[in-house]
Amino acid sequence: MYKCPECGCENREGVFFCERCGFTIGTTPVLTSVLSDNLRKSTAFPSKISHVGSTGEVTMYVHGNAKPMTLRVENEIVLGRAGNGTSRLRDFVDLDKFRASELGVSRRHAVICRQDGELYIRDLNSTNHTFVNGMRVPEDRDFLLQAGDEIALGKLILKVYFG
Repeated sequence: MYKCPECGCENREGVFFCERCGFTIGTTPVLTSVLSDNLRKSTAFPSKISHVGSTGEVTMYVHGNAKPMTLRVENEIVLGRAGNGTSRLRDFVDLDKFRASELGVSRRHAVICRQDGELYIRDLNSTNHTFVNGMRVPEDRDFLLQAGDEIALGKLILKVYFG
């Protein structure tokens, strides 16, 4: 058993991140291989994808959960917690099953919207704010999402993929 230095939680042997708070508790050996000369000289790097496909399909991974969520964003979709009939709304993602309440997710935390083939996220004046790759998303302003971005709703971490 590994004890997390951040929160004191006892974790299973072999885990690299605390199962309660997500703190790094182990190290992963990193191996680096030598590239051939022609690969080393290449300067073409793929650009990040910000254009969502025609279906509007988005895959989200919630930190600590192996099974991803697949969402279809036609116009916009709200991320939050159920309550007072919110979960019955069309285009609403209930994050309660991911401990959203204890991780600081508001009932109507953020909205992902699709405009001109691109995805944006907007904070809905949430209590614990919305962050993309560590940068705070201003309330009531759209923030362009790119494939592979990390979204934090309070302390709930999501990775978003599309394109």
